[in-house]
Amino acid sequence: AGAWNLQVIGRGDPSLKDAQLQQLAQQLKNRGITQIDQLILDDRYFGDDFANSSWDWGDLNSGYGSVANSLMVNLNYHSLTLTPQQVGTPLKLTWSEPAAIAGFAIDNQTRTVGPGEPEFINVSRDLGQPILRIRGQLRVGAKPDVTDLATLNPAAVFRDRLQVALTQANITVQRIQFADQRTQNLTAEVAFVESPPLAELIRETNTESDNLYAEALLRTIGTTAQADNQAANPQFKITAEDNTTIAGIKVLEATLASMGVEPEGYRLFDGSGLARMNLASPTAFVQTLQAMNLQPTSTVYRASLPIAGKTGTLTSRFRNTAAANLVQAKTGTLTGALSLSGYISPPQFKPLAFSILLNQSTKSNAEQRQAIDAIVLLLSQLKAC
Repeated sequence: AGAWNLQVIGRGDPSLKDAQLQQLAQQLKNRGITQIDQLILDDRYFGDDFANSSWDWGDLNSGYGSVANSLMVNLNYHSLTLTPQQVGTPLKLTWSEPAAIAGFAIDNQTRTVGPGEPEFINVSRDLGQPILRIRGQLRVGAKPDVTDLATLNPAAVFRDRLQVALTQANITVQRIQFADQRTQNLTAEVAFVESPPLAELIRETNTESDNLYAEALLRTIGTTAQADNQAANPQFKITAEDNTTIAGIKVLEATLASMGVEPEGYRLFDGSGLARMNLASPTAFVQTLQAMNLQPTSTVYRASLPIAGKTGTLTSRFRNTAAANLVQAKTGTLTGALSLSGYISPPQFKPLAFSILLNQSTKSNAEQRQAIDAIVLLLSQLKAC
């Protein structure tokens, strides 16, 4: 067979990892495809404005702040390992995925210090410039510091990981490029990989509090409502100028309103809750929880929430207490804000929906969590009069 021209179209699956790329390459090999003349990578499904303008700049650098683009792989974050060298010399920088910083200049302002000196690491990105600044110091002989960072160029990482998978399958590629406005979609499908069912994606989102999954799901909702990235949708008051995040929020707002959640109780700017402009009252959360409990999909939703003392972000909370296994709830954590919202099933009382939010407390996070957990523990032991 001769060389093929192929196009890889991303659909924003946050669960995609190297294993799925290897499956894709194997499917091509099974079809007898061993040479690709031109490989076009299409990262346009979610549009091109990946970063949320409402997020703090520092969050965009962190692994938990990775952006949701159409061609994602390995959760769109990577690791930076900083290793001490001789005293007075910079720390050695090792990237788990070099393509993750493609196009960025690295300003290494670190150093190795002597015993007894303080240790700290700070990684920041220059506003408006492709510069990654790394500051800090580690003691000579100390263990390396490993920091998870958001992938700065996720499409480039996808390209490199796909190329590795193709090479392992003995498939050669002459040219790789990204799709643009001039790209005409190829129509014949020759290979595909599917995401897990939506229920599994939602479970990962809520159980593990995964921001990338939440953003990808919101953008998928928006893209679906738009029909394409530029189409207006009068049903949800979506305009042609709305990006997929805004479109998704409009669908979510309309859906919540139809379920009886009062719009005055919240304001949304993203899917994960990282945006500082997000506002929500405990009443809005409880109304949502009550409404979800009446939906045909309530079992899917309930199954996605962490179980006290057992799964996800509640694994280490409520262990060996009366609340263990009786509480299913979603955590929320930001600097200056902590929350827990969900369901309680007291053995001797009717099931409850609850929401506890703490803002700008002078107490430590540990003390705030203890206070929240104490309230939940009391609720789990309610008895009918």
